[in-house]
Amino acid sequence: MPSVPAVGACTRCTYLKRMHPATAEDRLASSRLTPNAIEAAAHTANDGITFMGSAFGSAAYLAELLPIYVSRAVSQIANPPKRP
Repeated sequence: MPSVPAVGACTRCTYLKRMHPATAEDRLASSRLTPNAIEAAAHTANDGITFMGSAFGSAAYLAELLPIYVSRAVSQIANPPKRP
């Protein structure tokens, strides 16, 4: 589930983080960070999450973005860029 406001909207207050199934983390914890393992974890990242549309995009659009961002982030961890 996504984060939900702790108080009314537009108050710039803290958000509560809801717990969700850790399926992507579970897939990565028991394997090497190969491209196939990263791809499998990315596709399970939004299991159990209900997306709500916002000013940044519709619920369907946000659901499509999550696996992309998870894949990019874990790929950078697996293969950090070389520093000059």
